[in-house]
Amino acid sequence: MQVKEKWDPIKEFPHLFPEKKPLSLPPLRYVLNHMQYHIKVMPESTWQPKKIWELHKFKHHITEKVNQELKIGRLLPSQSPNCVFLFTKPKV
Repeated sequence: MQVKEKWDPIKEFPHLFPEKKPLSLPPLRYVLNHMQYHIKVMPESTWQPKKIWELHKFKHHITEKVNQELKIGRLLPSQSPNCVFLFTKPKV
């Protein structure tokens, strides 16, 4: 029976595993030099999504829930543009 040595990535790729941690940052990569992905759209082309989201179906339920929570006092109205609308319901 022969025993094979386990694969050692540190021996195979020593440049990826330096002995000391680098103390300097890599050179700055400018945005203009990489990641320039532009989709060229043909003139007069249209986009047809596979699925049409119909969120207006739930608007009645959400407004009903918000009005109910406002009457109870769990929700407080806010004029802040940074406020988050979030309410949770316990599992039944």
